[in-house]
Amino acid sequence: MPRFRYVGPFDGIDIPLLRLVDVKPGDEFDVSDAQAELLGAQPDNYEPVDEETAAIAAVVQADAAAAFEALVPATPEPVPAIVGESGPEAVIPLSALPDTTTDAAPADDPAQEG
Repeated sequence: MPRFRYVGPFDGIDIPLLRLVDVKPGDEFDVSDAQAELLGAQPDNYEPVDEETAAIAAVVQADAAAAFEALVPATPEPVPAIVGESGPEAVIPLSALPDTTTDAAPADDPAQEG
């Protein structure tokens, strides 16, 4: 049976998944295989005590890392230069921005009725 140790930063936590209360850092507990998969995904809070549990946690963490890599590319896509310029000093010319200086509301604006 897999066994974990709580190593999180808080003292006296409750773990509803395991129906445990007042768990302190260093406390160890047995879990089912399904619970081990959930706790193995949280290495900052729970660490495996034995080799069997470490193997379960390693698989879960590898799966999580692969899922993350599928969502977030390793290298970001390049951002195109703005208006043909490059570098940190690149700016958008004001002429390229839409005109938002009109004060008049549209004639069919219900907020202007009254």
